[in-house]
Amino acid sequence: SGKMAEGAPYLIGAVVMVFVVFVSTIIKSKKITFLNDASVAIVIGLIVGSILRAVGRDLDFDDRLFFNFLLPPIVFYAGFSLQRKNFFRNLSSILVFSYMGTLLTTVLVGLACFGLVKTGLVDISIFECFLFGAVISATGNPCQLLAVFNDLSAPQTLWNLMFGEAMLTDAVAVVVFSTLVGMAEQTSADFTVATGFQALGVFIAVSVGSALVGFVVALVGAAILRTKLLSVPRLELPFLLLIAYIAYQIAQIAYLSGSMSIFVCGIISAHYSLHNLTPESTVSSFRFFETLAYLCEVFVFTFLGVSVMERTAHWDVAFILLSMLFFIAARAFVVPVLAAFVNIRRKNQIGWKFQFVMWFAGLRRGAVAVALAFALPDDHDHPNLAHVRLVHAATLTIVIVTNLLMGSLTGPVLWVLKLKIDDEPIPPPTPGPPVQISGEKMWQERTGLHKRWKEFDERYMKKVFGGSIHPKQGLTTGGEERVDNRL
Repeated sequence: SGKMAEGAPYLIGAVVMVFVVFVSTIIKSKKITFLNDASVAIVIGLIVGSILRAVGRDLDFDDRLFFNFLLPPIVFYAGFSLQRKNFFRNLSSILVFSYMGTLLTTVLVGLACFGLVKTGLVDISIFECFLFGAVISATGNPCQLLAVFNDLSAPQTLWNLMFGEAMLTDAVAVVVFSTLVGMAEQTSADFTVATGFQALGVFIAVSVGSALVGFVVALVGAAILRTKLLSVPRLELPFLLLIAYIAYQIAQIAYLSGSMSIFVCGIISAHYSLHNLTPESTVSSFRFFETLAYLCEVFVFTFLGVSVMERTAHWDVAFILLSMLFFIAARAFVVPVLAAFVNIRRKNQIGWKFQFVMWFAGLRRGAVAVALAFALPDDHDHPNLAHVRLVHAATLTIVIVTNLLMGSLTGPVLWVLKLKIDDEPIPPPTPGPPVQISGEKMWQERTGLHKRWKEFDERYMKKVFGGSIHPKQGLTTGGEERVDNRL
């Protein structure tokens, strides 16, 4: 049949991942900045896929494996490692780029693809057009982006904006995709304005509900750790990981977004639960979750390279090239428009250099886009099997091309634009204590809702769930000198 024995794909994946880690280590030691782990994994996956195809074997990938076991650690680490002070300082801009950016990209790419339908170039439904727009709107690769920008000493504001957008966009894209899939299953009617407003309402409800699930479950975990019943280093981190997984699965079972839920759970766990751990667990927690997320991402990108060589995809070259052009153009439109919108209220303006990097580096599609594409029904009895495989082929091609090109050229782009951490403009001082961040003095004034929340948090929440009320400096043991920036 050409199919592999059960377990063979995982053995091949593990062996290939060893090669990826080995090659990535050499690249890091030689300081080759134009190559990254994702690109290495994809290239090695392409080689392995070519070999498997030559011997007549197919490597199947179950999307349930990704959504149940590979995605949760990636998204949890993104929230857990978040530098919350910097994130919330740019929160309004990040929310605009992630929520509005994802919705605009989905709509623009969907409409452009529907234009191809009207010309007769492709034959897919309008729902499938917007589903593809949602799939390809997932920016992705927050962990890879974090590593690249750290290696290149990118400006702090640019780092915060892009990392925050990448983390939230993946979760938002999953919510948009799930909303559209649910509506497509409930109705066979054409997409109308009323349907669009209905989808927007469902999207808002799912987003809020998912965030609440993650928030509540994280608080329960923090309260349990606060009792010191689990003051054993080898038990604390597994407990924290399982609490996050519970939040993810509760949201999934409730037809909410597990990605949004576990992302919020990661933020709240780092804010409260982290301070209830033993010193050994506190120091090792970031490395543990970072390693777990790294392995999951490498596995996905390796499979991505292998999948290109499979024969089940529908390789329509015209549609693939045009769809790639559509999403590049959509990104080029969305970034400057949203930047102009947020600059109305920002003291530290997002200049054209930052906008160009946000457009260029933000073109990289990641593991979530692949998983969403493969989450579409792909059985032989499906009436639109050819349409699904067309989306598979287009998504695989776009993810590979953007990772190999944009991932490799991000460093040279920063160098050409002369963007480095010392070039970042410092906002003018305003009343309030200075906060030291990565060698730069920034001023913060807590007013309005933020001030009331901080007072409530320090007076009540941290006393019940844990947390540092007056953090002075971060940990310096085990290389975790940046912990204070996350507090």
